[in-house]
Amino acid sequence: FMDQADFIRRVSETPGAFAWLLGAGASQSAGLPTATDVIWDLKRRYYCSEERQSISANDLQNSAVREKIDAFMASRGFPATNDPAAYSRSFELIFGADHERQRNYLQGILSEKNSSLTLGHRIKMVFTTNFDTVVERALAEVAGQDIAPFHLEGSYAAQTALDHEQFPIYCKLHGDFRYTSLKNLEADLQSQNAELGR
Repeated sequence: FMDQADFIRRVSETPGAFAWLLGAGASQSAGLPTATDVIWDLKRRYYCSEERQSISANDLQNSAVREKIDAFMASRGFPATNDPAAYSRSFELIFGADHERQRNYLQGILSEKNSSLTLGHRIKMVFTTNFDTVVERALAEVAGQDIAPFHLEGSYAAQTALDHEQFPIYCKLHGDFRYTSLKNLEADLQSQNAELGR
């Protein structure tokens, strides 16, 4: 275990020696939703459409509203928000196998106009489960350098970039909603792309 001050010192001393594995928390600091936020948004939208109610995202701050939505969702077979399968099951129950609807939803909720960037989003090597463009945009704005994300539809190129030290390297371990291979649900994640795994 390392405390925060020691961690900052070590990274500052040798910034090129680190690669980052980022999850939703990295984009939350830029103003984008976490996986739990996405689950609640899906539940809220589903509840509103089924019950013909109007509940804003801000209304979810009220515990009574969340309890009401949770009870309704449980009656419809949705898992509890803290269930490890909640993200995947919510997408499956709402969108089924319609990847186009999933893509449109993610593209809307992860819109670049909803995020703000910081210097902390500028890095040398990243492996991420995020779909958003926060790190790509931060690098372009802060360093004046574009970055091409490696993903399932071109994973072979990530190894080539690493072999030739063509930094920065930004690799999306899931798919990308901008391409065919979304790969974000539990069944999709049972196996990793062989090239990305290597």
